[in-house]
Amino acid sequence: MKYLKKIVKYILPYKIYAILNIISNVFYALFGVFSFLTLIPMLQVLFEEGEKVRVQPVYKGLSHIKEWGSQFIDYKITMFI
Repeated sequence: MKYLKKIVKYILPYKIYAILNIISNVFYALFGVFSFLTLIPMLQVLFEEGEKVRVQPVYKGLSHIKEWGSQFIDYKITMFI
């Protein structure tokens, strides 16, 4: 227990860096998942497995956001190709 008290004395000044590290890691994980999710529709369009959307999709509300997001990315990729 005596050794633990000695170690804590040196750790306390770096507490803010530990908190910032945890927050940064959470953001890294979220953005990594988001980038992977946006990669899936692109690959489907490139390998012609998905449908080519030539008309820009219309936003119909929060309940249809997944469909709209997928169609919007397909639309942008189709127009780019």
